[in-house]
Order: sequence, then C-alpha cells, then structure tokens
Amino acid sequence: MQEITIEPTTNYIHLLSGGLDSSYALLQLANDICEGEKDKYKISPIFFNYGQYAADTELNCSRKVVEKVKSLYTDLNIDELIVISLKSDLFSWCTSVVMTGKTWLENDCEIYNRNMVLFSVLGSYLIGCAKKQKVENAEFEISSGFLNYEMDDSNDEFFGKISKLLNNYKEEFEFKIEFLSTMDRQTTRETIKEILKNDEKKQQEFIKLTNSCYCPIKGQPCNECSKCISILAQ
Repeated sequence: MQEITIEPTTNYIHLLSGGLDSSYALLQLANDICEGEKDKYKISPIFFNYGQYAADTELNCSRKVVEKVKSLYTDLNIDELIVISLKSDLFSWCTSVVMTGKTWLENDCEIYNRNMVLFSVLGSYLIGCAKKQKVENAEFEISSGFLNYEMDDSNDEFFGKISKLLNNYKEEFEFKIEFLSTMDRQTTRETIKEILKNDEKKQQEFIKLTNSCYCPIKGQPCNECSKCISILAQ
C-alpha cells in the first residue's frame, strides 16, 4: 500500500468520498492554505473502500476531484489519492441503502458506527507511516465534508471523543478532526463559485466531477435515492 510522507508538524489529512460535500471541503482547504489561513504544508487525500455500493463511482470521482484541485493550486503540494481498502465482511450486516443500493431503503442511510471504524484505521495508518519514517512527533488535522449532526456518528461531540481516544494512544501524535462544511448545500455551491473567481462555468464543471448518489447507475446519479433528492432540491 502507498505510504505518505509525514511532516514533523502539521499534516492535513482529507477524507474524500467524491461527493459534493467532501469535494467542496478539499477545495476549501486548498484555498485556505494558499491564502495563508493555515500553515503551508501538503494535503493528503484518502479514500476508503469499505464495500459501499457506489465505491467504484466514488473512487473515480475522487481521483478526478484531486486532479482538478491540483490543477487549480499548482504551487500546493497535494498527494495522489491514497486508497485504503476495507472491503470485507466489515459492514456486511448493514441494511443501509449505502451498502445495498436498494432505493426503497432510502430512509436508512446510516452505516452503523462507520466513522469510529474508519478513524481508528486511519489513526493506525498515519502512526504506522510516521514510525516507519522515524518521525517522533506530528499533528494530524483530519477533515472531510462532514455535516454536523447529519448522522449520529457525525457531530462535534462524537468526533471530539474519537480525537481524545486517538490522542491517548500515542501522546506524541496529536489528532484533530475538523468540520469544514457545516453549511447547506446551496451555500456550498455558491462558495465553490466564489473560490473559482465567480466563474459559473467552472463551478458547474467542478460539481459535475462529483458523485453524491448512494446507488449510481453506470456512474450516473439514480435521481431516486434520498441523497440525489436532497441535491436536486438545492
């Protein structure tokens, strides 16, 4: 598996699903760094394949989004997309539409305790890379397109507890999980447009690179699942 270079100070780790929220958050993070609002270090985008129904489409979109952001911020060091595969029986008992692709289950979008599992694996991976590179201390700022309280395992309080658990494991490695996208999706679209110099064409091109559908058909949105409906409503 690919190894990322760990900086001895701040490391920006971005979880990317290829959806509108996480893709916007990557664009926002790159913009914040280039405008000097954050320390200027590289970004490491990471994609998890945990057996979700739309995994292939999400991975394809994630790669396109990373390449697009890299082309927009050529002076910024952005890693190639890291893919961590957890495709197994890990979430096979979950009946969520996200895992089954069955749209009649659209009211059930939760993957039980997913974020606890993913952050634990991510912590293990990052510490493993640091130890191999003999980095003694490091800080990891982990971001994505998390919407506060969209799911039971996606909110400030829950993420704070996960951060505390990770920090207690190895005190020399500090973890901080951030919310970069807490707005409604209409505001997200407008912010993308602003970042892209109010160019509506570029805004639409960027949005078309993303996939927020739980059960895409041949890589295209089904327009029936609850995520598609929420996107179309904006």
